[in-house]
Amino acid sequence: MPFTLHLRSRLPSAIRSLILQKKPNIRNISSMAGELRPASLVVLPRSLAPAFERFCQANTGPLPLLGQSEPEKWMLPPQGAISETR
Repeated sequence: MPFTLHLRSRLPSAIRSLILQKKPNIRNISSMAGELRPASLVVLPRSLAPAFERFCQANTGPLPLLGQSEPEKWMLPPQGAISETR
């Protein structure tokens, strides 16, 4: 447990660096990153967007939907609107 507490006091970037170097035997930083969350960008055809949104809403733990653009618009929401991503 002390090792985990030590990691929680470090910046997420430092924890990721340790994991990539395979220093500790840790594979998941989700409980150590505080409010920050990893994010992925998904580009879907307009016809699949509503089903994907429902899927994300049903799986809010691992798949929170942090933002959504308008159809045929390539601009993402402002960074302030998605403040918990890294």
